[in-house]
Amino acid sequence: MEKKDLSLEKSIFDLQKKIQAINFDDKKEIKQNFQKLIEENVKQLKAENDISSKQKDEKINCLEEEMNKVHNQSNDLIKLQTNFNDLQSKFIQEKEKRINLENELKKIQQINIDNENKIEQLKQYFQKLIDENIKQLKDENDVCLKKKMKKLILWKLKLKKQMI
Repeated sequence: MEKKDLSLEKSIFDLQKKIQAINFDDKKEIKQNFQKLIEENVKQLKAENDISSKQKDEKINCLEEEMNKVHNQSNDLIKLQTNFNDLQSKFIQEKEKRINLENELKKIQQINIDNENKIEQLKQYFQKLIDENIKQLKDENDVCLKKKMKKLILWKLKLKKQMI
């Protein structure tokens, strides 16, 4: 049995060597496969990284363009706000001028009303003076005419007396 045991042990030993050889070959093959996978993964990652870098660069460029647009729009908005403020200020100034002109116009209108009243009073006064002067002239004319008439009558009477 010992021989059988030895033979069995030798067979086991040989099998173990074969297994080790197979394991070694498998390990070598597995290592090579892993190495290939690693290399392929590295290539793929590099390619993805290159694509990702290009995409990032494109995205960065796009964002920079957007930032420039926003900056330009911001500048435009600032200009518009400045123009609006200037216009608002001018509008307020014009409104104040208009109010001042309206107040001046009201003063002038009041002066005109006052002057119209005074002018009307002066007209009435002058008309009264004219009327009085006319009346006085009439009265004076009447008196003068009466005097002249008396003189004429007297003169006529004198003439008549002389003729008789």
